[in-house]
Amino acid sequence: MKRTPEEERIFQALSSIQTPPAPLEAGIHARLAARRTHRRPYVRMALVCACLLAVLGAAAAAVGLTDAWRYFFSSPIPSSAVTELGLSQTKGEYTLTLEDAVAEDTGVLLLLSLTRADGGVIDPAVGLNLSSLRRAPSLSLSDGTSLSLHAVSAPQQSTDQKALYYVLQASTADRAASLADETLTLDLFALGKTPYNKTAVLSLAELSAEHWDTYSPSDFSGISAALSRQNAALPVPAVDGFSGAVLHGAVMLEEKGLSIGISAPDMGVQNDILCDKVYPNAIVDTRTGARYYHGSMRCYELENGEGSYVYSFQDCPFTPEDLPWLELEVVYACTPLVPDSSFSIPFQVDTVTSISVPLDGLELAGQTLPIHTLQITPLGISLIGAGNDLTPYECLYQDTQIPCSLTKTDGTILSLECTGGYVSEFAGESCCVLSLSRPLCSDSAFTFWDPGEIASIAIGDCVLPVA
Repeated sequence: MKRTPEEERIFQALSSIQTPPAPLEAGIHARLAARRTHRRPYVRMALVCACLLAVLGAAAAAVGLTDAWRYFFSSPIPSSAVTELGLSQTKGEYTLTLEDAVAEDTGVLLLLSLTRADGGVIDPAVGLNLSSLRRAPSLSLSDGTSLSLHAVSAPQQSTDQKALYYVLQASTADRAASLADETLTLDLFALGKTPYNKTAVLSLAELSAEHWDTYSPSDFSGISAALSRQNAALPVPAVDGFSGAVLHGAVMLEEKGLSIGISAPDMGVQNDILCDKVYPNAIVDTRTGARYYHGSMRCYELENGEGSYVYSFQDCPFTPEDLPWLELEVVYACTPLVPDSSFSIPFQVDTVTSISVPLDGLELAGQTLPIHTLQITPLGISLIGAGNDLTPYECLYQDTQIPCSLTKTDGTILSLECTGGYVSEFAGESCCVLSLSRPLCSDSAFTFWDPGEIASIAIGDCVLPVA
């Protein structure tokens, strides 16, 4: 067939593109078919306006983009579960791209890439502040509601060393909520470089040994009153210009021994360095050099309304009489920041609708469990029951757990395992969420489900058809 001049130019342009061998055709058709039912209005407009070359180029890029998930998961992701975003912002020397999202009604996995703006090899020491308490990446809804956000695993560098990939997971507190049609915003305070710690040393000799008693760690009023009576208010030595941490006193806790009460405000940023947290690391006995490291921590409110974190120390044998010979090592956790590297990316997800099967309780192990919903999403299979106590549901995940299985629409039967539960909310009421999944593989903690391929779930003798 003779081509028009315009067709010939497009043909020559396409012919000159060199790509590595890859099964693109099947992937492109599968992705385009999936997008027909999950497409936002502005995406439709872009596709209508795009020429043939742009369509093919975007489709090929989408296949390669989704391939970045393989750095994190060996389990395949249903194509219908992936929202292709490709939203980028460049600040200074770096570009942050929100590549893809895998969404359910109440949660989302985000695939991000960090690259250099000039396309060069990226230094893996530069990245998101994932361990920051106050400056970690955050995700929020349009009404300001903040979603918990955490990294699924460590970042992965691409094989060409030009990109760092991250997978972050967020979820809402209410299992009946929906992210459909919501505008979410991913915010990053600043990129960080390799964190470091600096230590300050504080003598405990100035602490008073009066009014010392032994308290249970759960005795909030007793511990708060003891710290308030001591009112030590000893300033922790400053480090690199950061100051404000205060030692309030010390208490004796049952089975934990000598414990220290200390508070530290938000130290903020100075000279492009973020001091994210200040915490006691060890108690040192100056008589012997023995060191006893921080074991656990809990927050208490003092009588003046201030908060104090009480830190206990592992195998610490000291009593108030030892205070004159003890020193406290306090760590300042700092991160150098990349100047002018804050990002804010709004987006929407083509939410894959969860399948919810209403239940009127389940007869299991000789008792009726108040389970009212079976919920299936690409990110998990859950049983939702009434109450805020997991004890009635122990038969599902204890040693004598009830066998569970899944039957797919093609007749395949897969064994499931209840991996435990947690307390959440469902339509504003407390509920117990029991998670069902396949036994975890050695190299992946995720099994991605295609809700449309599940015919039924069996729990013991109860078979639950999936609509």
